[in-house]
Amino acid sequence: MAARSRRLVTEGLEETQRAVRVLRDEPIDVADQVAALAEEEKVDVRIVGDCRPLPPATGLALVRVAQEAVTNARKHAVGAQISVTLVFDPASASVDVENNRTTASALSSTGTGYGLQGLRERLELVGGRLLSGWDGDTWKVHADVPT
Repeated sequence: MAARSRRLVTEGLEETQRAVRVLRDEPIDVADQVAALAEEEKVDVRIVGDCRPLPPATGLALVRVAQEAVTNARKHAVGAQISVTLVFDPASASVDVENNRTTASALSSTGTGYGLQGLRERLELVGGRLLSGWDGDTWKVHADVPT
């Protein structure tokens, strides 16, 4: 319980630091932030293309999509392997998060249900888009933004 509490506090502080960077118009290291998700059990992260700084709001939007999608996978697909792919193309950046269908956790009925809608709105503010849904037994979340 103490370890979980410590992790939640650390994540809250990190999120606050990211928000302050955006307010100060400082770039966020999207690749490092997304790569940090691989520290969690059963999360594989792949980064494709030449990493580069993104505008702060754009970078934060992609990081939040990756974090929220991993959190949702843990909540709705207990024990599933999760793959996260961050792609840097010349004119855009995208993140894809996928997991297979498994048993939902006891937490699956908690929350507001606005997670994906909130992410979609955040992406739209920076000219991006969010797609999500089932492809057979795989849940997919895809976010892309012009850079």
